[in-house]
Amino acid sequence: MKVYLGDNENVEIGWNRCSDITQLRQAVLDAEANEIRCDYFLSRYNFADLPKVLNFILSKIRLGGKLSITDIDAGLVARQIFREDQQIQDVNLQVFSKSNSLKCLMKLEHIRGLIPSNFNVENVYYGPDTFTITAKRLK
Repeated sequence: MKVYLGDNENVEIGWNRCSDITQLRQAVLDAEANEIRCDYFLSRYNFADLPKVLNFILSKIRLGGKLSITDIDAGLVARQIFREDQQIQDVNLQVFSKSNSLKCLMKLEHIRGLIPSNFNVENVYYGPDTFTITAKRLK
């Protein structure tokens, strides 16, 4: 089973879309998902709740399954503002258009630190204001 967590309603065929944790709880059993993709999903939760939310998502991934997280990176956004690479109104459009219910900002390093040792981080990528991290469940 492939699970998409996010707001995009045009999910690829074969992916089950869940827009929140409640839907994920109802739709996916523990260790059932082959792949979970989180698109601007974690930033919709309070920063203090990220460990609990991420652990719940990870519990749904089966052995050999993959997790991909794409979200806004606070460090990259701050650099754009500090260096004046972009106008503040453009930064606001970039950040707040990706999630209409933004509750926190995070950095890739913080999320990487929350991934337990039974997952192997396979890839990290930085975009202009986002990060993507992929991990595979080992045991």
